[in-house]
Amino acid sequence: MQAVTKQPFLFGLVISSCITVMALRGTNSKADETSPGLIHSPTHADPIRQRLYVITGDAGTAALLLENIDERANATGNGIVWVPFQWRYLERGAKSETTGNGKLFAKLKDGKVEASGSEISIGPYQLHWHYLQDGKGELVFDAHELSLHPVVAHRFLDEENQKAVDLASFLTPDAEIQKQYREAEKRFKGPDSDPISFDGNVAASVPYEGSVLLVEHESGLATFHFREVFERQDEPNVTDYGVKYDFQIFPTEGASAIGKDEVYEHYVNKVYNNGRLNLQADLIFLQWSRGGSKSGWVYYNPHWMRVWVVAEGDVTTLIDILQSRK
Repeated sequence: MQAVTKQPFLFGLVISSCITVMALRGTNSKADETSPGLIHSPTHADPIRQRLYVITGDAGTAALLLENIDERANATGNGIVWVPFQWRYLERGAKSETTGNGKLFAKLKDGKVEASGSEISIGPYQLHWHYLQDGKGELVFDAHELSLHPVVAHRFLDEENQKAVDLASFLTPDAEIQKQYREAEKRFKGPDSDPISFDGNVAASVPYEGSVLLVEHESGLATFHFREVFERQDEPNVTDYGVKYDFQIFPTEGASAIGKDEVYEHYVNKVYNNGRLNLQADLIFLQWSRGGSKSGWVYYNPHWMRVWVVAEGDVTTLIDILQSRK
C-alpha cells in the first residue's frame, strides 16, 4: 500500500548532467536566458540511451534526435566535440512532414568551451545546444512556448517491426484511445495490477540520479523522484530488482499530497516472472521496467498523458506553467 501524506509542495534533488535546447520566441529571436519559463531537461551521457525528444508548440510538433557525441580532445583538454542531429517537423494542419539534419560542435581549450556552433532550426523553432564536459550538456526550453518530451531513439524513423513515433499523436489526441484509457483506469486496482497499454504507447529512459519525472494527466500533475535502486532476495533463487521512489500529486481539484512506493521486476531462477510494474501517484499511473542500476524505462501514451524529465530547480516553475494552461 502506498504511503500518502497531504502537505504543501516541497521537493529537492541534485542534477548532475544534462543536453540543452533553448527555445526562442519567434524565428529570428535571440535567446533570453533570463526568461522565467526556462526549463532544463537532463539526458543520458550514455550513448546507448536515447537523445530523442518530441517538441510541441502552437505551430506544430517536431522530433529532434541528437546522435552520439564525438569528443576528440587531447590530455590537456584541447579539441573538438561534434554532435550530429536529425529532425522531423509536422506543421499543425499539414499532411506531410519536412526533415533535415545538421552537426553541432564545440571547440575546447583547457577542457572548457572556447567557441561553438550550437544553433538548431526546426521549422519556426530556433534551438541551441550547449556542451559542458565529459559528454555532458543540457537542453533548455521555454515552457511558455514549447514542451519537450523524451522518447526512445529507435522511434525516430520506421524500422523493421518498429514504427517511428507518430508526431500527430502529440498534436491531436485520439478521442477513442482516450475513451479506452478512461474505461481501463476504472478497472485499475493499484500498483500490482496489469499495466494498461493501447496503440501508440512510447517509451522513455529516465536517469535515476538527479532526475524528476513529471507526468501530466487529465486528473492533474504528478512528480516521481527515484531514490534507492535495490536487489532483494527474500528466498533462494527468487530476486526482485527495482527502485524506490517518492511522489507528489497536484490534482486539478483539492490539495497536493506526497507519498512513497517502489516498483520492481520479479525473477525466479533468473527468469522474469512479472513484478510490481506500475508507478502510481493517486489516479496517475504509468508502466515502468528495469533499465539498469542508474536508469529505468517508463511507458506512456501521448494521446492520454505527457511526460517531462526535468531538473530539480525547475520543477516548481514547470508545474506553475502547466497549471496556468488549464
